[in-house]
Amino acid sequence: PHLQPLALRVLLSSSRSLTTATTATSSDDGNTSTPTANVVLIGAGWWSQGWHLPHLHRNERVKISAIVDSTPHPKSNLNPHLEPLETLAQRYNCPVYHSLTDLLQDPIGQSMDGAIVCTPHSTHFNIGQELIAEGKRRYDEAIQKGCGEDEKVVAYRPVNVLMEKPMTTNVREAKELHDLLMDRRAAEQTTDTGIGGGVGCFLINHSANYRPQARAAHALIQSGKIGTIRHVSAF
Repeated sequence: PHLQPLALRVLLSSSRSLTTATTATSSDDGNTSTPTANVVLIGAGWWSQGWHLPHLHRNERVKISAIVDSTPHPKSNLNPHLEPLETLAQRYNCPVYHSLTDLLQDPIGQSMDGAIVCTPHSTHFNIGQELIAEGKRRYDEAIQKGCGEDEKVVAYRPVNVLMEKPMTTNVREAKELHDLLMDRRAAEQTTDTGIGGGVGCFLINHSANYRPQARAAHALIQSGKIGTIRHVSAF
C-alpha cells in the first residue's frame, strides 16, 4: 500500500508544470479549493483494481478522469473476481476507453495531467512512446501559438507518466524511451519543470527504491566510501 502514495506524489507534485496546469475545484460558496490532478489509469487488471484505483479514489487531490483497457472484462489468474469496465466506470464515475489512441483523441484525454501505466509488460514500450508523443504535441502546439517564455509553463499541460516495472521487456526499448525523453528535455532548454518539452515527469514505479535500506545504500555508494561498484546481487 505504501506504493500508491509514492505514485500520487509523482503525479501531483513532481513538477511545477503539473501544479500550474491542474484543474481547480470550487466549493458551493465560490472558494477555490486545492487543485486536482486529472489522472488516467491505463490497464485495469488485478493490480489496478486492487491497489491503484482504490487509492486514487480516496485521494481528494485526484480525479480519476478515465480508465483504459483493451478488453471489456479484464481477467487474471491472480484474482478471478475482477470487475468489468462497465462496473468500474460506475464505481469511479469516469468514462472507459479501449485504447490509448481513442482516449487521446477525446477532450478528456487531452486534459489529463498524468497517466499510470499498469498493462502487460510487452505493451509498455508502445504506450510510453504514445504518451511522450502526446506531451510533445502539447508542447509544440503551445509554442506555435506564440506563448512567451514566462507563460510557457502555464500554457500547456505536460504529460506526467508513472509506469509500472519493468519499464520495457528489453534494454533496447528502454533506451529508446530514455532517448525520447532526453530529446524533449533538450528541446525546452530548461530543467526547472522536470523533463521538459512537454513531459513533466516519467518515473518507473519501484517503491523499494524509497525504502530506508535502499536510501542508505544509495548514500553509501554516492559517498565513495566503498569504492567503485563492480557487481550487485540483490533479492
